[in-house]
Order: sequence, then structure tokens, then C-alpha cells
Amino acid sequence: MIFAKVPIVKFFDRISECDVDININNTVGIKNSFLLKSISLVDERIPPLIIFVKAWAKAQDINSAFMGTLSSYLLVSMVIYFLQTGISPPLLPPLRQYVDNLQSVNVNTQLQTLQPAQFIKLQVRNQETLGEVLAKFFLFWNKKLKQNKVFSVYTAQEKIR
Repeated sequence: MIFAKVPIVKFFDRISECDVDININNTVGIKNSFLLKSISLVDERIPPLIIFVKAWAKAQDINSAFMGTLSSYLLVSMVIYFLQTGISPPLLPPLRQYVDNLQSVNVNTQLQTLQPAQFIKLQVRNQETLGEVLAKFFLFWNKKLKQNKVFSVYTAQEKIR
């Protein structure tokens, strides 16, 4: 993903019951938000999968980077990597092409002309249910976390540390 700095404003939205991070005038954050929005529109199973994984992590008390556990950003990255490599056909491609395309985009003049729903496209549609995908997510990471590897959503590859 595109590297970003710590958000400027953090708050909890009582209506959606979600923690919200807002950064202002941070072009990397704006591009990253566009990329995440585009990812969420690739398939209707992606948003509920991310929300469930984050809610599960919060219920397990392992979703607080401040407290030394997993950040929300890491959890989203884990979902993305799983959707790239943990199911067949994948729900997401490697993000290299899309990140590289965004690097040269001017957020003030060009980003608003891009359509998030059209930014990332897949040719083959995975037919598994949300429940099947969710179960495979936990099985996938149960196995992966026992390995001494790092993963990249940029390349959709892993390597030994």
C-alpha cells in the first residue's frame, strides 16, 4: 500500500459504531483512501469481510496498535493479501499497477476524474459465499502466521524474513 503518516483526527462515530481516522492535506492519505475505496467496490463481499474481521479483532482485544496489538490498517492489509492469494480465483489482483498509477495522479486536479468502481477490475469472478471466504480467511492466516514470512499486497507475494 501507499505509506502514510499518523492521522491528524481520530474519533468514534456512535451511529456506525466505527472508529474514524481523518487526515487533512495529506496526499498520500488521500490516494490511499481512494485505493481502499476502489478495493471495496471490486466485490460486494469485501466490505463486510473487512468489517467482520475488524469487529472480531476488536472483540478479541487485539485491534489497537497503540496498545501493541494489530492496527486496523494491518487487518485490512491481511484481508487484501488473503483475497489476492488465499482463494481461487482471487478476489483482488496485486496492487502494484494501481499504486504505481496513483503515484503520478495530482489529488487536486486528477483524482476526482477517476472512478473508484472502475479503477480495479478482475476478469474472473470468484463464486464462493461470504461465509466460505471468511472461514478460509481464518484458516489461511492460522497457517501463514506460523511461518516466518512477510507478505506484500503490492506484489501479492511473500518471502522469508
